Amino acid sequence: MKKILVLVIIVFSTAMFAQSSVLEGTYTIGGNFSFNSESVNGESSGYTSLSFSPSLGYFFTDYFYTGISLSYLYSSGSNYSNNNYGFGPSLRYYLSKNQISPFFGFSFLYNLSNSDSGSEADYSSFTSSLGVDYFVTNFLAIEGTINYSFNNRSTSFENYSHSTGSKAFNITFGAKYFIP
Repeated sequence: MKKILVLVIIVFSTAMFAQSSVLEGTYTIGGNFSFNSESVNGESSGYTSLSFSPSLGYFFTDYFYTGISLSYLYSSGSNYSNNNYGFGPSLRYYLSKNQISPFFGFSFLYNLSNSDSGSEADYSSFTSSLGVDYFVTNFLAIEGTINYSFNNRSTSFENYSHSTGSKAFNITFGAKYFIP
């Protein structure tokens, strides 16, 4: 029991004195993961998706982060499956270097998608973000972000092609490790 108590005290005291690492010369590695499963009442159809989005970054100056993001999304339904791959740059500016570090940022993501039906799509999105990193330790942060995106999608299948534009709002959670 004493060992558990000592471990809990060490973990909480480390978190209490954690500072962020948003300083020049710091590298980051992070990302988020999601799984979604949806079923339709009274029908045998459903939808499943799995998403993984890693990111790498670097602070060229204090508070200013530049990075590259990758993304993978697999989705399937009762009569289709789809794979989506993406990449793009991102920029962030952190407003403080405290344990709770708010930021705003912008990113661009280019995606290629293909399905088992033979259709192909490419789309791009420009996203503005507001978020916060909560530093659990000096080097590990849990991240929450509110995003608003402008999207452009082009789809082609056999002799058919179509382009659409859309706007999206989402909230994401992830983790980021800072390497000084």
